[in-house]
Amino acid sequence: MIKKLKLSEIAEIRQGMQGGDAFGGGSSQEEYYIIQGKDFDKEQNLRLGSLTKIKANSIRNKELYEVNEADILFVVRGVEHFPCFVSAPLNKAVISSSLINIRKHSQVVLPEYLTWWLKQREAKAYIKKNAGSAAVSFLSIKALANLPVAI
Repeated sequence: MIKKLKLSEIAEIRQGMQGGDAFGGGSSQEEYYIIQGKDFDKEQNLRLGSLTKIKANSIRNKELYEVNEADILFVVRGVEHFPCFVSAPLNKAVISSSLINIRKHSQVVLPEYLTWWLKQREAKAYIKKNAGSAAVSFLSIKALANLPVAI
């Protein structure tokens, strides 16, 4: 029998950096890369060469937005909504508000499985149903958190 859990039961789900957090002040000259929806190719892979550099002192609460190896970046704003598995370490990278970071916190599933599941017909139908219907649609963090995952 296939068991289903909500995505939020097996993963930590973090929203990308909001406008107010982009201006933290401070004096650090350390540079970070910001990952945005435009940084993915047609095959939905992250194009590392297209990332924009920003100063760390311009990011408030950067630890909330940092990207680690094995995270799943999910594009929630735009024409298409899709996951991208982070298969290699990203040094000093944060996500913008057009993305959500899904970080596995359960031993129930592997992040690669979650990425695969998020691309399946059932998950895509749920996402399409729950995304806003504006010209540039948006999938809320709450809707993504409630997405059923087959285990």
